[in-house]
Amino acid sequence: MLSSSTMRGLSLTKRPHKRTMPLMKKQLVLVLALLTFLSGCTIKATTTAHTPLLERRKPNHIKLYIPKFEDERVDKKYLGHTYLLGIHIANILSPDSDEWMDVITSGYQKEFRHAGYKIVEEADQANYIIKGKLLFSSLEIGRISTSYKIETVLSLYDGSDLIFEKLYTQSRVPKKSIPEQAQDVLKLIIHDIDEQVFSRQGERS
Repeated sequence: MLSSSTMRGLSLTKRPHKRTMPLMKKQLVLVLALLTFLSGCTIKATTTAHTPLLERRKPNHIKLYIPKFEDERVDKKYLGHTYLLGIHIANILSPDSDEWMDVITSGYQKEFRHAGYKIVEEADQANYIIKGKLLFSSLEIGRISTSYKIETVLSLYDGSDLIFEKLYTQSRVPKKSIPEQAQDVLKLIIHDIDEQVFSRQGERS
């Protein structure tokens, strides 16, 4: 794409040789045809198994039950869009909701296990229960940059009593990779849960 300064520079130069004009026109037509062909396409996002991002800690013997996350997004069909030269090219279809919630839940279970907690299969086996909800997700992919946003609510229960609830947002941060950004959010989540759980365990001892 030509900038305004480049366009001004071109206006001061000689016109291209006549032989080059048809080639330039053909290239422009091909680009426009390609954009027209691609516009309105759809891309299917897929899920992958989560690899723990945090360092493993010593076991703390506290049992957590983390049931399957709930998908409470308003739009469960589309995840985002792709752009080329500022033109909308394709819609990004969201992964299957049920499959994605399985992957997210498994990811949190792995991270808390790495943080020293024991993950159990039934609520009545746990000291605490962590329930999660995916509220919002978006992904915008451009030629130069990618932006995204994920909003998740985590709720901590002691039996049937809600003792802590917080909204966590992960979005693009300049000069940080997506894994680094995810790691920052996970560190905050583990810190918050640690603070709540350990303080209550101290009161009971």
